[in-house]
Amino acid sequence: MLHLIITLFGLIVFNCIVFFELRSIKGERRNSIIICMMLSTTIVLGCKLLSILINIYISFSKPYINIFSGYMFYGGVILSIISILCYCKIRKIDYKVYLNAIIPNLLLLYSIWKIGCLVANCCVGINGFPLQLVESFLCINIYVYVKNVYANLDQVFVICFLFGCIRCCSFLLRDEIELISLIINEIISVAILFVGFKMCQKYKTFNNKLIIV
Repeated sequence: MLHLIITLFGLIVFNCIVFFELRSIKGERRNSIIICMMLSTTIVLGCKLLSILINIYISFSKPYINIFSGYMFYGGVILSIISILCYCKIRKIDYKVYLNAIIPNLLLLYSIWKIGCLVANCCVGINGFPLQLVESFLCINIYVYVKNVYANLDQVFVICFLFGCIRCCSFLLRDEIELISLIINEIISVAILFVGFKMCQKYKTFNNKLIIV
């Protein structure tokens, strides 16, 4: 029960920060509210859908699907970003502003949710190592650092690069992870890492700025 409370708390904190950042940048109350509502739905739904798709045989061979466990963070990230891009396209508004307010704060959401994983005793490291706590600690430090050092889309590029690095390593240290889940998550992690690194190179994000976490 406690991990569900932590999950809900993370969503509330995430949406509040995104809302106030969008309001301060755009001053558009309607768009900010709609986007936060979309994020709350698509993040949770995406996390569950990717988990079901990856474990489709296991999920549907059971008499029921447990809606309170078995969530994959990348699914929520992918579905929420696609939804926001579609919304911005339909509304003909600048998607870059919204991505800049959303993506960095996803790292904060992830760090909070990892505490929930620790409480629920899932995503454990090899030999019971508290991998969730290490991930949470690294992510919250990166979040604070990036928000204070970089601005605009530079935040997005640096966070993609560093988060991809963390996830690539963490999955290799995970205990009892299914091969298909490991492969898919590693592919997504490498893709995020690569995109973040290339964008940092393209826009010279790292110039004269040393990354120290």
